[in-house]
Amino acid sequence: SKRSMSGLSLFLSLVILLATDGFILTRQVSFLEHRSLAGAKAASTRGNVAHHTMGVQVKTITQAANGAVKPKIGDIVVCHYTGYLRTTFGTKGKQFDTSRGGFGPFQKKPFRFPLGRNRVIKAWDIGIAKMRVGETALLTATSDLCYGRDGAGPIPPDADLIFEVELLEIDGFQPSVFAKK
Repeated sequence: SKRSMSGLSLFLSLVILLATDGFILTRQVSFLEHRSLAGAKAASTRGNVAHHTMGVQVKTITQAANGAVKPKIGDIVVCHYTGYLRTTFGTKGKQFDTSRGGFGPFQKKPFRFPLGRNRVIKAWDIGIAKMRVGETALLTATSDLCYGRDGAGPIPPDADLIFEVELLEIDGFQPSVFAKK
């Protein structure tokens, strides 16, 4: 019946496979989430390309050199980042963390992690997989792909975030290797 079908849809889970350039992400979502995500499509703007993927928007700031590679699941990626709270206007708000700056023994270092192995927030696994070595991009992510209802440190509960990320290296591949001379 119609009533039992709508009740069932609240509990129904779907597995969404997202296959893009060899990157496959499996995520279980509720039927209602699936409906809201169905409207997220790749969008392009003049000059820079914005990719919308399951709650993460990736907007290129600085393009990589021709021939630069994208990371694959399991690759160790190295990046610099700065994290911001997202304002209600969709812009960068208060900075809450960065891998840049400091001096001497307090010099901050680029962040290293294995892509797609749940070692970082989901937004990073999704967004950085869209980038190429040498590229800088803004990753804008919904709270459910960041720290969710719990928040973390200076990040309040249910906060959408913006990260400026520079992908420096993938398993030893550096942008200078791909630069045209």
